[in-house]
Amino acid sequence: MEDVSVLSHDLVEGDDPHRVEERHEAVRRLHLEEESGAPATTVAQVRKGAMDSRGEPIEKVYFKRSDYAIYLSAGDVVIQYSDDEEKAKPQIDATAQLIPLRDRLRFMIKGRRVPGCYRGHIADAFRLTLEGKSLLAEESLTCAIGDVLSYKARVGRTSYLSFAGPLALGVCLALLAIGAFAIGQDQVDVGRLLLAASGGAMGALLSIAIALRTRTVAVDDDTRANWLDGGLRVFIGTISGGALMLVLATGVVASIGMPTAVKEGAGDNVWQVALIIGFAAGFFERLVPDLLAKSLDSKPKVAVSPPPAPPATVP
Repeated sequence: MEDVSVLSHDLVEGDDPHRVEERHEAVRRLHLEEESGAPATTVAQVRKGAMDSRGEPIEKVYFKRSDYAIYLSAGDVVIQYSDDEEKAKPQIDATAQLIPLRDRLRFMIKGRRVPGCYRGHIADAFRLTLEGKSLLAEESLTCAIGDVLSYKARVGRTSYLSFAGPLALGVCLALLAIGAFAIGQDQVDVGRLLLAASGGAMGALLSIAIALRTRTVAVDDDTRANWLDGGLRVFIGTISGGALMLVLATGVVASIGMPTAVKEGAGDNVWQVALIIGFAAGFFERLVPDLLAKSLDSKPKVAVSPPPAPPATVP
C-alpha cells in the first residue's frame, strides 16, 4: 500500500479521472485502516503510532526504505522485511548472523539505566546488513557490547568499594576499640586477638582496593552480588587475622619464628605486632590456609613396621 503522503499530493489539472479516483480510494482505505487500528503488515504501513503485526505500538521508526523498515516497538528493535517474499528471504538470512550479538546487547541493557543509544546501534547494524555491509554491522554491535561491559564494570567497582570500604572501617574501629579496652583491663591475650582481627579487616580492604585498581576482581552492576562478595572478603580477612594470631601464639606452626611480643604477651609493642600480623593475614588471603597446610605436611609420619613373619616350622 502506498504512503498517504504520496497519495494525497496536489492533483494536477488534466490527470486521468480514473487514476484520480483510484488515489482517492486508496487514501480512504488507508484512513479507515488507521481509524480501525489495523496492524501494519507492509513496509508502507509502518509509521510512528501505528500497530505492528504483533499488535504492539510503533514508538519510533529508525529507517524506512522501499523494501524494508526498522522501527522500535515495546522496547525492541524490529525489522519489517520486504513485502516481496523473494526479497524477504535473503534479508532474513543476512540479518540472522546478527541475532546472537543483538540478543546479548539487548540482555545487557534490559531493565538497566545504561547511558548511550544502544537500540540505535542495533537498528543501524540491521540497516548496514540489509545494505550489504555485514562486517561493519558486526563491528558496530561488538563495540556497543564493549561499551556496555565497560560501563557495567565501572558501576560494579563503585558499588563494590562503597560497601566494602565502610564495612571494613567499621569492623576495624570496633575491634580496635574493644581490643584496646581489653589490654587496658590486663586481658592481653584477648586484646591482641581482637587487634589482629582488626588488622585483618584493614588488610582485606587494601587487598580489595588493589584488586579493583588492577581489574583483577570480577565485578558486575549487580549490587547485591557485589555487596555479598565484598562483605565476604572483609569477613575472611577479619577471621584470618585472629586465626593467624592464634596459630603464632600457640605454636601450631613450629617452623615459624615467634615475635617476642607474641611469645611474652607483654611489652610496649604488643598492639603494633598484633596489628601487623592481622594485616598480613587479611591482605594475603592464602597466608593462613597455606600455613595450616604446611603445618600438616611437616608433621612427622609414624612409620608402620610390617607384621613379624610367622615362625618357621621344622618338619
